[in-house]
Amino acid sequence: MRLPHRLVINSWWPKFFGKMFVGHAFTAWTYMIWTCVPGHTVPPFRVWRHEERHVQQWAVLTVAVLVLFALLRLAWYAYPLAVLLAHPVAVGLAGLVATLRGGHAYRDNWFEVDARRHAGES
Repeated sequence: MRLPHRLVINSWWPKFFGKMFVGHAFTAWTYMIWTCVPGHTVPPFRVWRHEERHVQQWAVLTVAVLVLFALLRLAWYAYPLAVLLAHPVAVGLAGLVATLRGGHAYRDNWFEVDARRHAGES
């Protein structure tokens, strides 16, 4: 099943988060279904496939969080916040695990390794 995936060109987000996490702008940065690129061009196919995997990861985490919240019978107003924060929190925890294992928080992060594998980058 193909998920919706939207492109935002000439965005400042890849520069901001790239400099924060790896010291230079990301080629692209994805949040939920939006992939932001810093320039005016469409990213190469392998980059699009990489970012498409992040959209899939976000969707799986969103469903998992919604099921968990339903099972715990949490208040309805907790759902939007959970959907917004599920992926960033999970990626942050995966970065912490990678660091504790002696790796790099970004490059050895499970979500990045999976996206690179999906795009045929490694």
